[in-house]
Amino acid sequence: MRSFAKWLLVVGLAALMAGPSLAQEQKGRRGGQGKGGAGQGRGGFGGRGGGFLLAIPAVQEEIKATDDQKEKIRELQTKQGEAMRDLFSGGAPDQEKMAELRKKNTEEQAKFAKDTLKPDQLKRYNQIKNQQEGILALKEPEVQTALKLTGDQKEKINALAEDYQKDMRELAPMGFGGGGGGRRGKAGGGGGGGNFQETQQKINTLRKDFLTKGEKVLTDSQQKQFKEELLGKPFEMPAFGGGRRGGQNKDK
Repeated sequence: MRSFAKWLLVVGLAALMAGPSLAQEQKGRRGGQGKGGAGQGRGGFGGRGGGFLLAIPAVQEEIKATDDQKEKIRELQTKQGEAMRDLFSGGAPDQEKMAELRKKNTEEQAKFAKDTLKPDQLKRYNQIKNQQEGILALKEPEVQTALKLTGDQKEKINALAEDYQKDMRELAPMGFGGGGGGRRGKAGGGGGGGNFQETQQKINTLRKDFLTKGEKVLTDSQQKQFKEELLGKPFEMPAFGGGRRGGQNKDK
């Protein structure tokens, strides 16, 4: 029972934090941001704030998180988990409320990472987030500034990102953007309710394909900078967001 309850929390957080909701997109367009506007939600595992991403033991190991940092991460995870449970306590919430909580969590997580992680940890953490976001990382203002993207490049990236988000919604209607999910049959599956692992494999392929397309928009020097500085060495995300490499959580 404990394991199942934990799984439900993981699925709920993944659905809440990963991928843009339809309400966010509609709200962004009503606000005049138009196609691929910068204010729209981000996909990837855990969104741009990445608090959920930071809670994964393998990620903590990769950035060499201290015991004190891990405890602070657990406290944030518990706090946001309680907010998520409250949101779902009366049944499935509307998209606007989910979008509001996701935005709040994202801002809180971003501040947490900057305040809690050391510079070298934060750099590696951001690289892992960029890897998980794929093409959407190239929409981030700090990434675009670092790469000195031109207006034409930004337009092409926005168009690719919109196509990616559309394809992602077809694969994962619940909003799973990468990582996280479940082990129980069809739970969390995308398009057509297929097996989650199969859906996740398709998502990973989709992310890689669109990232490759995005990199082709960059100049050779921009590609080099993006891969070496902003992505860094490849990080293998655990199959069940939270388990260590090669294993699962202990309390099955």
